Amino acid sequence: MLFRALLWIALGFGCAGHSEGTLFQDGKTAFADGDLRRAQAAFEEQISRHPQGIWSLAGKTYLSRIQLKQGDAAGALRTLDDGLATAPADALGRVTAQYWRGRIALVLRRDAEALTAFSQVAASGKSEAEPATYFEGRALYRVGAFAASVAVLSARRSAVPKPSFANGTQYWLGRGLYATGQCDQAVGELAKVSPDSTWRAGADLYTLRCDLQLERATPETVSRLRQFGVDHPVSQLSDLAELLEGEAMVQVQDFASARATLTAFPTRFPSSSYLDAAAFWSARAAVQLGQCPAARAELSAQLARRPTNNPFAPGIHLSIGECFYREGALDRSQVELESLVARTPTSRWVPEAYFALARLNADLGQCATARTQAAAIPAASPWSAKAAAYLTTKGC
Repeated sequence: MLFRALLWIALGFGCAGHSEGTLFQDGKTAFADGDLRRAQAAFEEQISRHPQGIWSLAGKTYLSRIQLKQGDAAGALRTLDDGLATAPADALGRVTAQYWRGRIALVLRRDAEALTAFSQVAASGKSEAEPATYFEGRALYRVGAFAASVAVLSARRSAVPKPSFANGTQYWLGRGLYATGQCDQAVGELAKVSPDSTWRAGADLYTLRCDLQLERATPETVSRLRQFGVDHPVSQLSDLAELLEGEAMVQVQDFASARATLTAFPTRFPSSSYLDAAAFWSARAAVQLGQCPAARAELSAQLARRPTNNPFAPGIHLSIGECFYREGALDRSQVELESLVARTPTSRWVPEAYFALARLNADLGQCATARTQAAAIPAASPWSAKAAAYLTTKGC
């Protein structure tokens, strides 16, 4: 009996009033009840009175979660970093603190730090390991490791029949599959997101984005993207929806509307991460409108701003080649197009580049070459049928 009493005191619960355990439990209860003000007061008093206490790190973890709920993610991270730095290596709640540090870092877009935290927690074997794999997959996506993100999220779903964050897992798995060019699989995963999930709107948007990636946009696609902006005017995906609306307009050959929408994009979304994409698709529309000098200047400026690792480089070279073709500079057009195919043979723009090369050579009467280039287009691509039709009109 005496041993149990001494143990209770050692754990901070033996004394009434302001004991560490009492304050910690008061804070937990208030937090669970949604009374953040009372919870914050209890945890702050606990930490102030017992800075080296056994529950100090756990109290700071809860306090950081309160700060996060209050919108102070930076303050939350400082609180957790202080707790992790001052607590012993074997402190109670260290894995939980690491887990929440990762989540807060993800909110602050400190993605590499978040990935490190979640990877450590996922390998810990603790109860936080299962949800940590979900956030690990998200962090991998955010740092651009799309294939690794798909692998982690797929394995997580297979290993745990009913995982936490199930809808989020499906959504980010779908996005990862989209990013790795597996749109058909992505659409299947996105369709599994529950209709009442907060991820459903994003899943619908990425399903439409896959339609664009596969070049199967229709006027209905444009209408659905426009409606998304109406239904979700302050969504984090509003800028992406408007970008995709402009891209869809290009695909359905409403070039004037696309040019107007995408030219206005920087004014409407000055801080968007899609500014380069909007500039690219705006220039693509300008090419089709015959505004080649302006389009070529805009496209060349994009290459100058980002001469290496530019994800739009293949499309830019294709568009510049199209401009040269329209201006009758066939040799220069051919150089741009052949360079695109040689440098980026797996790019989404290669089928259109082969179409453009087949068209160019058919115009020059080089039918054998034109047929070879048309045959290089995958049969499932809409550019295959377009190339066949064009060569027929040229007697090739």
